[in-house]
Amino acid sequence: MDMDQIFARHGDLVINRSPIPKSVKLSEPKSTVVLAGRESAPHAIAEFQHVLYGQEGAIQYLRIAQPVELSHSERHKTIALPPGDYQVASLAEMNGDLARAVED
Repeated sequence: MDMDQIFARHGDLVINRSPIPKSVKLSEPKSTVVLAGRESAPHAIAEFQHVLYGQEGAIQYLRIAQPVELSHSERHKTIALPPGDYQVASLAEMNGDLARAVED
């Protein structure tokens, strides 16, 4: 992910406007879209009816048809995501050659 192309950060998530690769199969979620976090405090989009979701490896993809909000209980401010295609990845810390996911 190109750090110059970051649309938003939400805790340990980096959200980038990005074309969705043709290899990613998008589907309509049946309920809230949870991008990360524990069940008690997820990074989530409640307006799931406006989102198509797909994942390839550790990278998640969103196609948003109408504005939605990404929330994370009271830990971070809610952010608005306008319509468009997005790539979502978790931040990682490097320790030599080893990468470790940043925990929020």
